[in-house]
Amino acid sequence: MRRRGLNARAIPSCEALLDSHETRPSAERRLAIGFSRSGSSTELILANRRLAASGFTAFGISCTQGSDLLTEADHGLLITDGFDAGLVMLRWFTSMLIAALWVFGDTADRAVLADLPEAGRRLMGQEPPLRCLAAQRAYDRFVFLGSGPAYPLACESALKTQEMSISTSEAYNTLVSLWSDGLRRRRHRHHALCVLRLGARAGACP
Repeated sequence: MRRRGLNARAIPSCEALLDSHETRPSAERRLAIGFSRSGSSTELILANRRLAASGFTAFGISCTQGSDLLTEADHGLLITDGFDAGLVMLRWFTSMLIAALWVFGDTADRAVLADLPEAGRRLMGQEPPLRCLAAQRAYDRFVFLGSGPAYPLACESALKTQEMSISTSEAYNTLVSLWSDGLRRRRHRHHALCVLRLGARAGACP
């Protein structure tokens, strides 16, 4: 949205509760977009109520029908196919991210999304070698790098690695690796470096 010239940013729900700057009076037309798989995350519901009381229009995206997020929001989007009940949540994150890109994106964004099924099939063709690599357990530390829109994906990738394998994993801005003494000093042959890149066509595989 920022790349389209809109004044947009992402913050944790708790920031709207703890920082009065987020709910300051303003003459601008403001939209608060909340994401929650269950639609009942306490901090998000409380944040939405505070934002609404401050003049924000609330838009909720959830995978749970009848959830508080969807019923209380001015506008709600239900993604039923995105629900998963596992300990490590993967499908819901991807589903709601794609839905938001479709709703708030432009024509170029939707054109990229139209190519997503084919890009996914190409990516699935890489599963056997990746599965073999993972089974070797040759790494004890993972570092994910990403810049711009890829940085949040790097953070999420690091989190999922921690959740699924209880491995040490970190996320940084891509260029940090060029001048970070800490990263260079901790280099080891059992460390895996993963670089996330989003090109002009987000669905394209390298």
